[in-house]
Parts: sequence; C-alpha cells; structure tokens
Amino acid sequence: MSVSEPIELRSCAALADLPKPFHGEIAFAGRSNVGKSSLINALLGRRLAPISRTPGKTRTLRLYLWSPEKGAPICLVDLPGYGWARLPDRVRERWHPLVEGYLSQRPTLRGVVVVADLRRGCTEMDHAMAGWLRERDIPAVVIASKADKVPRGQRAALLQALADGTGVPRDDIIQFSAITGEGAKAAGKALQELARAASPR
Repeated sequence: MSVSEPIELRSCAALADLPKPFHGEIAFAGRSNVGKSSLINALLGRRLAPISRTPGKTRTLRLYLWSPEKGAPICLVDLPGYGWARLPDRVRERWHPLVEGYLSQRPTLRGVVVVADLRRGCTEMDHAMAGWLRERDIPAVVIASKADKVPRGQRAALLQALADGTGVPRDDIIQFSAITGEGAKAAGKALQELARAASPR
C-alpha cells in the first residue's frame, strides 16, 4: 500500500525525544495487544512495528513514515496500549503523561485511530478514550480489529455496541483483520482523508 519504502523514524521515551514536526501525524490508541502494530504493518506493507503476544511491550512512542499511493507522506505514531494491569505502578505513571502530553501538545497531530477488539464490543477504556478525544476536539477514526475471529452474523451487535460507546456512527467503523487483509484498504483511505481534512492544531 506504499510507494516509497516505509521508515521507522524514532522510538521516543519522552516528549523531548520527539523529532521536529515535519509531516502530519496520526496516532494509534487502544488496549494492549489489540492489534495496533498489526494494523500499522498492514498500512506500511511490511513488518516494522514489533508484534508481541505479551501486553504492554510498547512502552514508547514509535514513529513510522508512511507514503501512501496518493497524497503526502503521513507519520504513524504507535502509542503505548492502555490497560497495563500487570505492569508496575511506576511504569504506568511514566506512560500517562507521555501519551496525554503527546495528544495534547503535538502541533502536527491530525487525528487518532482508536483500535478496538471487535470481539469485545466497546470496553470502558475505549469509551473513555473516545470521550477524552471528543472533549478536546481531536478527530478520531474507530477501527475494529480481529474481525476474522467474529462470524459475520454476529458482528452487527458488536459494532453497534462500539458505535454507542465511542460516539462514532456504526457505518463509519472499519472492520479490520491482519490475517485476511479485510479492511486494510478502507483503513488506508480513512487515514488519508483524516490527514487531509484535519487542520493543523
């Protein structure tokens, strides 16, 4: 889905580590192990974002430069997953200001992709994240991951729960599977539209 070779730009453990803003940025938020990295890799067309079965492995802001077939390059930012119940308090306390500071202060942020596990509908943390973004007028796209694990006949109710919980219309929620590739093109198109539509903050 990319024209030029995707690049991992930087892994940032602190806001001061972020590169000087140069391209529009879209951040990816979601529970640990929800499939954010798999979605990013599908967009990049190669496996750059590390994938782990152990929740909480992404502890920094990871930046990747994506050059879609049409339009300007976009910087994809993989945020640490929320819901790190097994991690020490000192670790979680360090991540909170990192993520909130990035989302609140980054001038080139164009929007956020909220990645939710379709099997779970809308979790309390998905609801909270969507509300937090809405309160700050940060545009959001909702992508329901692991769609291949849910029979099509059972998806409507789960999508409606996700729509009710996030405030995003059900028809606007993109169903995605890293296994089958379902929704990858739709996700890429939605991100490009988000980058174009959202004005600099």
